[in-house]
Amino acid sequence: SLTLQGVVVSNNAAGKGAGIFVREGTLEVYDSTISNNTSSVSGGGIYNDKGRVSLNSSAILQNTATTSGGGIHNRGSWANLSLTNVTVSGNSSSGQGGGIYNKRTATIVHSTIAFNSAASGGGIYFDNAGTL
Repeated sequence: SLTLQGVVVSNNAAGKGAGIFVREGTLEVYDSTISNNTSSVSGGGIYNDKGRVSLNSSAILQNTATTSGGGIHNRGSWANLSLTNVTVSGNSSSGQGGGIYNKRTATIVHSTIAFNSAASGGGIYFDNAGTL
């Protein structure tokens, strides 16, 4: 597991998960900013594949992805995403889910999802296999 508190993850590039890539692990983020990361495929800010990701009092800003999940890409068996007091803003995807692409379980509480863009689902793209 990985816990980040008061951290900035910024200006990174990768195929998937340019800011952070989670595979079958646990990520907890507190009072942090994930911004200006660029993915050539999915998950500009965060790519979660079968993991548990919890964001609290944090911001996902100005991240980009070509295929899906400019800010956050959440998929895979048992994948779980939780946002509490989080701002997801200014993220973009040429495909689906400018702010968030969700294909598993996501819980969003007291959060703001605004000013994101995508071909489908500017704020949130909710895949038929997901729970929101």
